[in-house]
Amino acid sequence: MSTVSAERLATIFVEAADTLVDEFDLLDFLSMLTDRARDLVGAAAAGLALADEHGRLGFVAGSDDNVRLVELFQIQNDQGPCLEAFRTGRPVINVDLAAATARWPRFAPARPRRASVRCTHSLCGCARR
Repeated sequence: MSTVSAERLATIFVEAADTLVDEFDLLDFLSMLTDRARDLVGAAAAGLALADEHGRLGFVAGSDDNVRLVELFQIQNDQGPCLEAFRTGRPVINVDLAAATARWPRFAPARPRRASVRCTHSLCGCARR
């Protein structure tokens, strides 16, 4: 497990605080947040989906366009690692998507190939009612 320096975290917190101004743009902030999360964990990409008041997930931000494509594909097919993490409240870690057709029969075999996503981690930071 790698650690993050206090200086790196401080830089990220200062950058986040700098966005909290009168002209605050939530989508820009969330995009910055996903990009910094990707950097911190050394991932190729990161995305963020939020649930609405009815418990439906919607894509909000991603570190690149491929993330948006994969997230929307999951939502459209109503299955995939992000949705599983959200529904169970448990992380989905190191899943080889090529071998996950039994787990997600609509999502895994037809996932967007041009996004070149082969392995995924999905986490849920949700508060259950």
